[in-house]
Amino acid sequence: MGIRVGATSVTGIEAYFEKLHKLNRYFEDKNWKTLSNNSYGGNFTLALFMVISIYEEVEINLARFNQMKNLERSKDIDGNPEITLIFNVLISPLEIEKLSINQLRDLYCSLFIERINNPLFSLPKTVDYDQLKSDLLVLIEDLKEVDLNSIPL
Repeated sequence: MGIRVGATSVTGIEAYFEKLHKLNRYFEDKNWKTLSNNSYGGNFTLALFMVISIYEEVEINLARFNQMKNLERSKDIDGNPEITLIFNVLISPLEIEKLSINQLRDLYCSLFIERINNPLFSLPKTVDYDQLKSDLLVLIEDLKEVDLNSIPL
């Protein structure tokens, strides 16, 4: 069974967050099914890239970040177990506000590269995380090359 790739964020409502939402939409639209034919072991159905960026106060954002799950277990419609891998990163709203969309893309990519290389969860030995990591890093590297100014909202 393959894995889908998604991107989302937990943010405030300020207009400047639209840059982050555009980045997430582009990444997910481009990669949703990219790894769907690859098998990595386990019951993984989704790799979710999530940015936490709610409050200007670092401590409050960090507390929210620490509350977020890194693995989510559920069951499909037939009762089969499914696991979502969640790669959480923290970006200050002040950073998002001041960066251009392509600068934000660069920060987004560097943070997710770090998180993929150092996940906040442990996996069973039956999972081929080396291959999954390699495949996810390719997707992030590809994103680094995209001029998001040329992509419509």
